Amino acid sequence: MEDRFTRGFVAGITAGILSFIINFGGKMLNLSTLVWSDFMGLFLLGKRPEGVLPMAFTLTSQFVLLGLMGIIFAFLITFFSSENYLLKSWLFGVTIWFSTYFLTFLFKLSEIEKIPIKTAITHAIGASVWGIGLGLILNWLDDRLKT
Repeated sequence: MEDRFTRGFVAGITAGILSFIINFGGKMLNLSTLVWSDFMGLFLLGKRPEGVLPMAFTLTSQFVLLGLMGIIFAFLITFFSSENYLLKSWLFGVTIWFSTYFLTFLFKLSEIEKIPIKTAITHAIGASVWGIGLGLILNWLDDRLKT
């Protein structure tokens, strides 16, 4: 993959698999009351996804969005030194999580106005894992290009 755009997209989606496991695992273990696809459902459908088709649609949209965020990070990182790339990717992931929460409050999405602390912590961990995973995967893809 010689194209930075493609590497960023692939890294964003691949890192999304790690955060997906944490996100849905947290819900299944009762460590979270919401999953990221609930946010996506509210943004795209006006309600939480219910049923197979809405869930598939919101999950696909979520992964595409994570891929797009990977593209943005892949190009942003070229403007900064490659030192501490994991810190930079972690901060990028946490910023996206924070921005998503901010948007839900800004647009007064009533279904998620009050987020329990256990959900916020689980989402922060998922966003952290996504950000660090994004940095690691993008760095690995960049290194493969060099060799």
